[in-house]
Amino acid sequence: MEKYALIRWYKGPGDLRSVVAGRGNVELYMTTLAAAYKDLKVLVIDDQDTFRLTISIMLEYLGVPTIVEADSGATGLERLRAEPYDLAILDAELPHEDGWDVLKEVRADPDLAEVKVIVFM
Repeated sequence: MEKYALIRWYKGPGDLRSVVAGRGNVELYMTTLAAAYKDLKVLVIDDQDTFRLTISIMLEYLGVPTIVEADSGATGLERLRAEPYDLAILDAELPHEDGWDVLKEVRADPDLAEVKVIVFM
């Protein structure tokens, strides 16, 4: 698979435009990206509705077909245990539990140990 450099810029709220540097073929890039992400299942865990929505829109734009949201660490853990996910995007600062503690629980559970986790602050 060829590698493409993706340039992103924002022209205001909700506007994400992309071009493939040196190629000018956004359709080819998006087709390649969609094929890579066609089976990806992502859980976004954050207490802020706006952030969850922003991340979900960006993932959808990238071609991720299954995006599920959770508004707390406890809900996130329930969803992770209920069905398999490839990736969890986790807020480090949740109101009722620390995101790092949620990550520790994920890593301590043998059924969840393979889930990739991105923690943001």
